[in-house]
Amino acid sequence: MENKVVESVKRKVQNGARGPALSALKKVPTQMKQLEKRAGAELKKAEGSLKKAARSAGALAKKYPGATAGALVGAGVLVGVAATRALHHEPTVGEVVMSAIKRNASKVSKRLATTAAAGMSAGRARARRALR
Repeated sequence: MENKVVESVKRKVQNGARGPALSALKKVPTQMKQLEKRAGAELKKAEGSLKKAARSAGALAKKYPGATAGALVGAGVLVGVAATRALHHEPTVGEVVMSAIKRNASKVSKRLATTAAAGMSAGRARARRALR
């Protein structure tokens, strides 16, 4: 981002812009250094607070191992439930309709097969009787 700002100001200066653009170009490096210092200070502050929280959590875990184990198990259960809900697939309307069509088609084909088989066996029986 800093390069884009510097390049745009340089282009303005090269294209003939004077005065404010030139002074803005001179201020950019010092402003960038100030921003970097502020960001570094904020990062160190955040790291310090995270380390402090981790130390206090570790001390509490050592002091109350049963509660810590219970909290970890509870957190694991919550994560498992959330993961199950996230990964569970609810069927769409099209999938429900297709499964019903397939189910009914298989029932119909079974009925036709049994009816055809019954008709064949009945036809054979009639043929046998006729041949006797």
